[in-house]
Amino acid sequence: MKSKEFSVKRNILVRIDKGDEIITSLEHACLEHKIRSGIVWGIGAISSCTLITGVSTEKVNLHGLKHVASDNIVLGEGSLSSKRGALSLGLIPKLPRTCEGPVKPIQKDYFGPIEISCAIGNISLKQRNPFVHLHGAFSLSDGSTIGGHLVKGIISLTGEFFIFETSEFKREFNKKIKMFTIKV
Repeated sequence: MKSKEFSVKRNILVRIDKGDEIITSLEHACLEHKIRSGIVWGIGAISSCTLITGVSTEKVNLHGLKHVASDNIVLGEGSLSSKRGALSLGLIPKLPRTCEGPVKPIQKDYFGPIEISCAIGNISLKQRNPFVHLHGAFSLSDGSTIGGHLVKGIISLTGEFFIFETSEFKREFNKKIKMFTIKV
């Protein structure tokens, strides 16, 4: 774990119009306002989106997990013996003790109408350009919720986003997990 203090400089409101793509629009706003780093928050309505969900390139130690889930069964914090008991009863699937990445991302397209319940992320410099990293929770027309890393989203009505410019931070390639991460 590493941490670094930073300050908020300016607040920028970005309205994204029908037919516009979210990530591209936010990147254009960053260029227009010369924003190199920041925090992003937004809501709105989209006609379609592409999300990446549930991927990790980290080594996972199953004995260290505090929560284990399978379908509708969730085991909270508990002893290793209770987790082993749940495994022996077939309540959760048997998995290897560790998994090592990289794992191929699960990418899926969704089609609307879709409500952006909450989108939040950050902006950092990646190879000298503003990079918008956005995750979100999205409500489908049947009332179900999906979520993940937003690759692409097309606005159907309007999008209302706020960029809170911060002191600069950058992304660099992390060889250990084989992806770009924020440099602290």
